[in-house]
Amino acid sequence: MTDTQVQRGRATEQAIREAALSCFSERGYHGASIRFIADRAGTSLSNVYNYVASKDELLAQLLRRASEAQYAQVLEALDGAGEDPAERLRAAVEAYARYVIEHRDELVLSNTEFRYLSRPHRTEVVELRDRMQRLVDDLIEDGVRRGAFATPYPADVSRSLLTMVSNITAWFQPEGALSATEVARRHAGFALALVEAG
Repeated sequence: MTDTQVQRGRATEQAIREAALSCFSERGYHGASIRFIADRAGTSLSNVYNYVASKDELLAQLLRRASEAQYAQVLEALDGAGEDPAERLRAAVEAYARYVIEHRDELVLSNTEFRYLSRPHRTEVVELRDRMQRLVDDLIEDGVRRGAFATPYPADVSRSLLTMVSNITAWFQPEGALSATEVARRHAGFALALVEAG
């Protein structure tokens, strides 16, 4: 296979993913057929099956990629956050909020269409989501252990925090009164209030 063929294949695969994301976002999982996705991607129905075995697998790929990308963005933010528990939590929440805002369609899809995944794919995506939850759990528990956070309910705060941030997609408007940066910073402030940072 030549370099040109490899590049063309990658471009087609990317076009299929982008088409699936927009079709699932517009029509929902059940309303978006593989044929419709193929048409949107500018390729044939049979060619889509060169890249994915089923619509279920395509949805799983999108949700898996989103979970992996948001986790990587949070880890990158933590790399530069130093050792202070409050600064680490602030960096993690800001990074997560920015990802949610910048990848709205992926997060809406994750929140609304996840339930349609088959059991093996659902299990895999849940494991990826749980990894993010464990990361936030660990940040909060570390802050409590080190006396930086006073919350008596670290597990509840952690769950509430991730739910709050992932639901920014329900109300944030890019053309609204608040910028993405302001929203991310405010949510980091909310996080520090929830953990009772001192």
